[in-house]
Formats: sequence, structure tokens, C-alpha cells
Amino acid sequence: MPTTNYLLPVVGDFAAPQQQQQVAPQQPAAQEKPRVVYVTGSNGETVKFRKHTVGIQNYNNTCYLGVFLQMLFLTDAFCSSIYGFQLQETDDLKGDDFEEGKKILDGLRLLFARMLLTPYAYVEISDFIKILPPSFRTGEEQDTTESARWILDKLGGCKQRLVGDIFALELVHKTECETCHTISKRTETCTDIGLSVPREAEVLGQGNLDVNGLLRTWSEPELMTGNNQYSCDNCGCKRDAKRWVELSSPPPTHLILVLYRFSFDIESCDFKKEKTVVYPDMDDLSFGGAQY
Repeated sequence: MPTTNYLLPVVGDFAAPQQQQQVAPQQPAAQEKPRVVYVTGSNGETVKFRKHTVGIQNYNNTCYLGVFLQMLFLTDAFCSSIYGFQLQETDDLKGDDFEEGKKILDGLRLLFARMLLTPYAYVEISDFIKILPPSFRTGEEQDTTESARWILDKLGGCKQRLVGDIFALELVHKTECETCHTISKRTETCTDIGLSVPREAEVLGQGNLDVNGLLRTWSEPELMTGNNQYSCDNCGCKRDAKRWVELSSPPPTHLILVLYRFSFDIESCDFKKEKTVVYPDMDDLSFGGAQY
């Protein structure tokens, strides 16, 4: 079956976005491995697609959402699984939430199918925006991380295969009392790790930051002293303590990192931290014993 016919029942007829020029799929450079995605449908058939670079139109200040959808589309494991995945109604996802999740799943299938098949430089996002709650249609920018987590939760979150098999990780938050050395634990299952970007003044003269360094800082123990003492149940009072985070599950197939760049500085009346963060080469990022 021709690959262009495979997803046409999903896509239907869609008009060319206005003021666009057709572009041929980009040819890989010499000795560069072609970018290919294998899409599996609900009938179990797998079809190979060669991906080319496709943008998403910034519709009504939705660039924050377009960035996340591009990330999902470029995550081959997600893009190749979305057509064969069946969302399940559970105690955590039922009623209106389940129906909303099905609409989002169908909307992503349609959007990704257009991105796989279009000969144009970008696709429109207006159809997908229409199925989202009114808060996404106000023309005001939303928080990218919160929007991403909301969409992943509607797709079943960590408890269903599409999201759980690709992005889920389990963290254990530990706190140790410095007096009795009792350790309390709290387990959390999530789809991303938030890394705080320090202010310029905090790293003055240290050069550019890198993601591996932020990950090391994230996992280092934090001392809890003074006004931030820990209320130890074993001692029955507040004590100095240290707390840290450990990975308690195998590292996820794809690791989502969120850089927290916003915090209000009362002296400068500024919110955004402009410090440059360097991303390592693909083979140089390590986390929990896995290479990314």
C-alpha cells in the first residue's frame, strides 16, 4: 500500500496553508543517516515514512503549544505509536476527561498525519486548538510546561502505554534527619524533570552552563537549616536535615527536561533568567546510567 494512501483516511482533504511554497523533502547530507519513522496503525500494519522538516503555524499566540507539539512529532517512538494506541477509560481518566482525551488523541493523529504527508513548509494548528478548552483560545500565551503536562495526562499519563512507555520516570524524594539519621521517602511518577537555571550573579565568571551540570546540581543533597529546618517525626521537633532526589525506575526512553528560567527578582524587577545553557551532543547527555 503506498505510504501516502495509508494515512489519507485520517487526514481527509486539507487545503494548502495560505502563502506557502511547496518544499521537497530535505535530502540527507552525505553519509548522514536518513530520518525515517515507522508508523503502526490500529490494524497492525507498519508503514515507513521519511520525515522532512515541517513547521507549525503560530496561530493566535500559540507558539508555546507549537513547540511542544513539534517535540512530540519529532519523538519517533511517540509518532510511530500514536495511530495504534487505544486510550483506556480508567478510574483516573473517566467521564468528560476520557472523552476529552479521545478528542486530543484524534486531533494529534490528524495533525501528525498532515505533517507526515504535507508538501508544504508548515501546517496550520487551528483545527487542533478548537478541540482544546477555552483557556487555550483566548489569544494569551499559556505556560508551556503546564500545557504539556495537561495534554500528556489526557493521553493517559504515566499509567497508559503511549506516554508511560516513552516518558515516564519514577523519582524518590528522600529527607534525612542530621540528628537521628532517619530517612523519610516520598515516591513520585512524572514525565519530566525541572532544572532551575541560576541567575547571572550566582554563576558570575563561570562561563556557560550545560545541561549535565544542571542535572548534577538537581541531584545534589540540599541542606535544610535555620528557618528551613525539617520537622522530624522520629525526634518530635525540627532538626537540621538534608534532602535529595533519586531515580528509582529505569531511565525513560526519552527524557523531557524543563529549564526553569522565570523567577521574580525584586531588585531588578525582572522575571527571566538570561543565562545561556549549553546542550551537549546527543551521546554526551547521561542520566540514571542511560545515554541520550
